Amino acid sequence: MIPPLIELKALVKKFPAQGGKDVTAVDGVSLAIHAGESVGLVGESGSGKSTLGLLMTRLLPVSDGHIFFDGADITHLPDGQMRPLRSDIQIVFQDPWGALNPRMTVGRSMAEPLLLHTTMTGTQRQQAVKALADQVHLPQATLNRFPHELSGGQLQRVSIARAIASKPRLLVLDEPTSSLDLSVRAGILDLLNGIRKDTGVALLLISHDLETVELMTDRLVVLYLGKVVEEGPTQSIFAQPAHPYTQTLMSANLPPDPRVKLNRLTAFGEIPSPINLPTGCLFSSRCPLSRPECTEKFPAYSEIQGQDDMPDQHLVACNRVPDASNWLTAAPHTH
Repeated sequence: MIPPLIELKALVKKFPAQGGKDVTAVDGVSLAIHAGESVGLVGESGSGKSTLGLLMTRLLPVSDGHIFFDGADITHLPDGQMRPLRSDIQIVFQDPWGALNPRMTVGRSMAEPLLLHTTMTGTQRQQAVKALADQVHLPQATLNRFPHELSGGQLQRVSIARAIASKPRLLVLDEPTSSLDLSVRAGILDLLNGIRKDTGVALLLISHDLETVELMTDRLVVLYLGKVVEEGPTQSIFAQPAHPYTQTLMSANLPPDPRVKLNRLTAFGEIPSPINLPTGCLFSSRCPLSRPECTEKFPAYSEIQGQDDMPDQHLVACNRVPDASNWLTAAPHTH
């Protein structure tokens, strides 16, 4: 079996809070991404998605657990040893306006990774920047402009160009299209798909947009309060969402056709405080299908029997799955 490009093992991230308590943002997450694979990460705001992306790229220190890249443990590598790996692991942030230095021209911003991670001469960097602009469909004239002179879609293309300049093997995309208009969003997604096909880069796509995730990813991870509650092939989860939380996410997603009848499964209340997490299944206090044992301990992961053409494991952390498979139709997906 081919080993994963990056593997997270029981990853934990806690932030200090008032009163000597901790906020648990990521709670024991294990995840593997293989070379060339596209993985989606979904969940409500506050579920720990962006924090997990920052941990994977070593932009945040880990509280517990391990990160392996290409088989090597990089969890606590000092900055000097981590620097050579920065070219292999890149991130595109949600806000392109905040990601770029307003005092640098677009061309200089795009050249910066080449200056840091390659031995190119100045002339070679200029040529490479022009090639990058062509690759992300940016007019050459934009290279001499400053970020405030560009549109949001153009700025995100600049951010993507910077991220792929060093030819990374893993690209983390944190809501890369959420601040863009629908027409611009489609162009960015086409661009990312093309880059993946051309370069074989592995993608982690963090998003609230279920249509985008369904279109762009091979495998899907559903996160709730820092824990993985469901994971499997994207098509399998969209066809048969097994965890009640996944079902509530999908039933809250409006289809483009207003005539479609929705069979909604609605979660109760608000997400609990990450300072005082509930016992047992973290979703039990909001789950419309909860029963007493759900509050006792976090459920073990059970495997959902998928279709023959989707052999990868579809796992779900829910007490109801092993003994009541027919409940999975409680909220059929209308996508």
